[in-house]
Amino acid sequence: MSTADFEELLAILDLNRLDDDMFVGSHPSKNPVRTFGGQMMAQAFVAGSRTVLEKLRPSALSVHFIAGGDPEKDLEFHVVRLRDERRFANRRVDVMQNGELLTTAMISYMNGGRGIEHGIEPPELADPESVPSVGLGLGYIAVFGAGSILGMALLSVAMAVPLKMSASYVDRVHRAMSALVGIFSTLLGGYMVWEIGYLKTLLAG
Repeated sequence: MSTADFEELLAILDLNRLDDDMFVGSHPSKNPVRTFGGQMMAQAFVAGSRTVLEKLRPSALSVHFIAGGDPEKDLEFHVVRLRDERRFANRRVDVMQNGELLTTAMISYMNGGRGIEHGIEPPELADPESVPSVGLGLGYIAVFGAGSILGMALLSVAMAVPLKMSASYVDRVHRAMSALVGIFSTLLGGYMVWEIGYLKTLLAG
């Protein structure tokens, strides 16, 4: 773009203000058959932004092209103030020509702090040449698998030994208790036989 074209672009974006919510814009010297849609979109954005009193940043722009304009005639920009808040504002800009609606633009302004970031710095990664080879990677997997199997085996042994020792101890205690009960029963039976068979017989005789 030459300097003259750039200056002309800035000139057509400098709209003439008729009242608080109405502006008039012209066309550049080089035009297609119909008014260029990007031109109407840019001029509508300028018109809507000039009616925002707070220092709010534009956050969204939606444009609907309805009819083609005549490049030989000026454009009228009618701004509708849909909402005005301390941190939010909304505008609708209707682009008219000879009473015909050519384009409608919806513009949102917001000052809500930090939002979504685009184009952030990429993370630092190693060079592709420094990445381990496929064979080395498979070796890592094999070592990890063998270590996992050995670890599970040792864990199983560590859990089985106490259980085995506990079972042997319980068996020994059971046998000792059985022996003690047997001895006690034998002594009790001997005593009963001696008392009934000997003492009572002796006393009765």
